[in-house]
Amino acid sequence: EKKFNVMISMTTVLPNMQQLSINYPHEHNYYPPAHLVKDHLFKFHLLQKLTITGYNHLGLDLETLVSGLRLLRELIILDNSSTKGNIASLRVLKDTLEVCSISFSPSPPQLRRLGDWGAYCLYKPFPINDVQGNFMDLADFPRLKSLNLIGTHVTGDIRDIGECDFLNLEALDLPSEVLGGRNHEFQRISDVPDAMRAIHRLQQRSNFRVYKPSGWYLSKLSPDSYDDGPFSIQFVKAGTRRGWRWITCEVNWLDPLPERSSSDYDDDAYVKKIQHIERSTIYKGFYQPPTAEQYRRLSEEGALRWWLN
Repeated sequence: EKKFNVMISMTTVLPNMQQLSINYPHEHNYYPPAHLVKDHLFKFHLLQKLTITGYNHLGLDLETLVSGLRLLRELIILDNSSTKGNIASLRVLKDTLEVCSISFSPSPPQLRRLGDWGAYCLYKPFPINDVQGNFMDLADFPRLKSLNLIGTHVTGDIRDIGECDFLNLEALDLPSEVLGGRNHEFQRISDVPDAMRAIHRLQQRSNFRVYKPSGWYLSKLSPDSYDDGPFSIQFVKAGTRRGWRWITCEVNWLDPLPERSSSDYDDDAYVKKIQHIERSTIYKGFYQPPTAEQYRRLSEEGALRWWLN
């Protein structure tokens, strides 16, 4: 433990320290003793920015962590599988927290060692820790600008975000267990339109910059599902006009048709994008996937024969 006594010295020499980063990549085969780190971490009572990367045997508990660090503005816990607790415990930081990231971001060497499984992990991030709760528990944090909970078991529903929630939020990345989160599996087709409208309302906010929608699809366990149906969902954009669609179905536009006199209207680019969308539309007149019976009838009529062959 002598080689790590520097942290003990820091609590004495730098009691007013406001920023601390503890970074121990998975590739290293040594770690400071967990009890040493935890025992002295909470002595930095004025800490405002804390970043912990890796260090999987630390055994962090969110409630214990924030109880001694009431001035935190930025809490970043990356690639740490031992973190546990409920994000509701962060409410003691309601008036200070600006950045909260409890996430999983595998490095290329890690993914290469995992082979095909590593590629899957990059495509569909999965929970790596035991952090739970509902992301809406942070909705009334007045200073919160960035929220990333990829890699947690946090749940919730993007449709619950109201006009007065997350007022200063600029970036949002939610796990798959949240309805509308990254790689979420929708259980019913009817859940999707309101989720898309909720995301669009966020994107229309003047201060909002980043949402990472990707990999949405209808669960194979859904009562609406059947084999070979067009059950992937994608956002589309033509000029400044946003919309969404079930893959190869018609676009459900969220913005009105842009005015030709608008300064950001590019007639040529807009038309080309619309033509590209139309060429990839197979289910003409369908704004949601056809039912199993409709799909069977279309197939029998040969409307999809060229696609299936």
